[in-house]
Amino acid sequence: MRMNQTLKNRDGARLYTNIAVHILLWAFIFGLPFFFMERGLSFNWERFYNSIPSLLAFATIFYVNYLYLINVFLFKGKTKEFIVLNIVLIIVLAVLMHVWHDFQISLQQDIHPRRFQRRKAASPLLFIVGNCTS
Repeated sequence: MRMNQTLKNRDGARLYTNIAVHILLWAFIFGLPFFFMERGLSFNWERFYNSIPSLLAFATIFYVNYLYLINVFLFKGKTKEFIVLNIVLIIVLAVLMHVWHDFQISLQQDIHPRRFQRRKAASPLLFIVGNCTS
């Protein structure tokens, strides 16, 4: 009985340590723009907000793989399915980032109509491929 209780305590401590490591790692990653700021200049929140979709996409890909795809596909020898699902996941997130980017621009056009006038719209495919390969 005492052995089972000790194992449960170890598993609980390991779980909390694992969660703490993930929180600290993602806090560090989201805080990286602070480290690359030029000295003497104030922090540019607009640039930081624009980097959040990319960071959230990386986090989504990581946790979908970490919590589901690796156990269900990779550890069971279904490597092709694992790779295909990762490619599909990356493409879907790139398309969602493109839609979000266009939505942000449309909001900025409503606020500052003269400042954000597009001459020629770039191909959405170019933006999506850029997101997939970055």
